Amino acid sequence: MDLEDQYDKLYRYCYFRVRDVQTAEDLVQEGMIGLFRAIQDFDPAKGAFGSFAKLCVQRQVISAVKASTR
Repeated sequence: MDLEDQYDKLYRYCYFRVRDVQTAEDLVQEGMIGLFRAIQDFDPAKGAFGSFAKLCVQRQVISAVKASTR
């Protein structure tokens, strides 16, 4: 999978959560923050990067959704 495919996958995930184009684009940016944090915090001894990165991205997106509804 290339970067564009990953971006599309993240966008679809975000859009599914909020059903709004602008908000989904904002959440994609939040997801990128989660990805950068995953890169910084990854420990290869604890598992695969892909699984860890997906978890970090999802948590960042969910946190942003929750924060926006407060």
